[in-house]
Amino acid sequence: MLYTIYAESTPNPEVMKFVANRILVDKSIEITNMDNARGIDIAEELLKFPFIKSLYMSSNFISISKDKNIEWEEIAMHLRTFISDFLNDNGIK
Repeated sequence: MLYTIYAESTPNPEVMKFVANRILVDKSIEITNMDNARGIDIAEELLKFPFIKSLYMSSNFISISKDKNIEWEEIAMHLRTFISDFLNDNGIK
């Protein structure tokens, strides 16, 4: 079964939740830098985007915190597609 992703807003305007149709992780993980991301391929790749500040992964979603210099309207669709393509090509590692 392929991964599908949808974006969901949160009460924090700098955070958006990207929800998958499948379980991504079995425990909650907060990732604030590349050291925290080591061994989690999707986190390592997402943190390469210059506007991403941190990630929070839990069960079937990834919450992404962005910097204030960019609007979600500019990046949400790109991130949704990136996450979906990455998971479908590589799985969650």
